Amino acid sequence: SKGTNYQSTHSYESSKVELIVRPLTCNVVSSSTLESQSLLSVRGIKRSLPITAVNSQGRQEKRVLFNNLTFDGNPNQFVLVYGPSGTGKSELLRVIADLSPLEEGDIYLSGKSRSLFTDSSTWRQNVRYISQQNLSIPGTPRDFIDRITKFKSWSKSCIEQRISPALDKFIVDATGLMRSLGLDAECIDKEWSRLSGGESQRVIVALSLSSKPKVLMFDEMTSALDLKSKIRVEECVRHFAKRFGICVIWVTHDVDQIERMSNWINTS
Repeated sequence: SKGTNYQSTHSYESSKVELIVRPLTCNVVSSSTLESQSLLSVRGIKRSLPITAVNSQGRQEKRVLFNNLTFDGNPNQFVLVYGPSGTGKSELLRVIADLSPLEEGDIYLSGKSRSLFTDSSTWRQNVRYISQQNLSIPGTPRDFIDRITKFKSWSKSCIEQRISPALDKFIVDATGLMRSLGLDAECIDKEWSRLSGGESQRVIVALSLSSKPKVLMFDEMTSALDLKSKIRVEECVRHFAKRFGICVIWVTHDVDQIERMSNWINTS
């Protein structure tokens, strides 16, 4: 948008999705060749969705969401993805997270092709996708932490016995982040069904940051929040990403949010 000095803005063939690649503390890598220092490298990927059923000739019309999409993401870096609803922003994150098929191109983590990862859980341990969909989770956030630390796709440092220093540290980190996001620490023991939409979003943000992945992708994660809470989440994610060297991919259609985030990135 006007008045904003973005360092690298990309739009792609057959797509209304735009990406703004901005660093927190390091220079942007935006070349089309694979750079060994890039944490995440997306190279020439394509994704389309069917818009008609398969006809008698075995053909099917498809709508291309994005084609030949290429960008890099590095530690301490934000990649802002924006565009109108229905243009493929969420699907882009799902493709990167290995939740939707990759039709063309490749994706690399620290120079290693996703196709070389032995299973999808290993990839998702490092590349974590947080959906915008409302979650219906039984029990409390503490119960949820206890369950997810047993998943293969969770950080190996968290896969311990039910009572362990790693699990205790995770809970301490999560409750600390909840306070930073404007929540009471007691939220961790509150029935999930009793959390408001905004509270639920902030709890998920806290849990996802506490898992410390290499790449963290947020899909409209502040949509249910008021302006004050949105800014609080943005700042918390910013500082945590800098502290632990996380690459954050942030999907939004909120122009004001893009302006805010660009302003503090420019002054970092």
